[in-house]
Amino acid sequence: MKTNSIFTALLIGTGLVATACIADPGVADDVGEEYGIEEGRVGEAEEALQIAWPVAAWHFDVNCSGATAFDSSGNDLHGVRSGGVNCAAGAKGGKSLEFNGTNGKVEIPDQAALDFTTAMTVSACVKPQSLASGTILSKWYALDSYQLGVSSGNVLFSVAFPGGQWGVTKDVTAPAATGVWQHVAGVYDGANLLLYRNGALVASTPASGTLQQSSRPVVIGNHPSWSAFNGNIDHVYLYNRALTAAEIGTLKAECLN
Repeated sequence: MKTNSIFTALLIGTGLVATACIADPGVADDVGEEYGIEEGRVGEAEEALQIAWPVAAWHFDVNCSGATAFDSSGNDLHGVRSGGVNCAAGAKGGKSLEFNGTNGKVEIPDQAALDFTTAMTVSACVKPQSLASGTILSKWYALDSYQLGVSSGNVLFSVAFPGGQWGVTKDVTAPAATGVWQHVAGVYDGANLLLYRNGALVASTPASGTLQQSSRPVVIGNHPSWSAFNGNIDHVYLYNRALTAAEIGTLKAECLN
């Protein structure tokens, strides 16, 4: 039998202090089951989780039809599912969440680990049925901080800096597609906004400063109760640093061959 392995971590705040590799196949599968990773995809998820350990990681494999969306990062940033959300086939096996485009969402309560300052990455596998307007993930609205979504035929990554009523917004967009799985990632590195689609850098724009902090929850599939996503979402990650192009490619491999 092939031996699966998975990393666990001791984290203080958002800093990685120590890691340990669990090589026992039974333990690895138990960890995967506890944190929402289907048994057959533990090894695949492990590879992505080894990228400097994400702040949050939602896979939706285990308890896919339940009320809780488990975070497999070790930070216990679990979400609560509500509205029109169904369990469906995932990007490469396993499960995903299918959002109905009206009131479906997964809401993760605000915590300090979800507030970023001068760098961040948000990544997801998505299969939108509409590109008119829809939120993949947001920490947005009174005050704005960051969001990834679709709008007017494009994938959109936005961040906000302090200023004005809700914040000073910077956006980057690029064309997307409907009805097919694709990987999308937004990166802020302190000097630029970068947008990746299917592992390729497709758009960038200069942006600098400290991101605005928001007390809003993180919401997957909504914003927080409008601009609802219509389609499937899988393998959602948040990082408190700017991932490299090679690391984005590793995450892309969870969605596409």
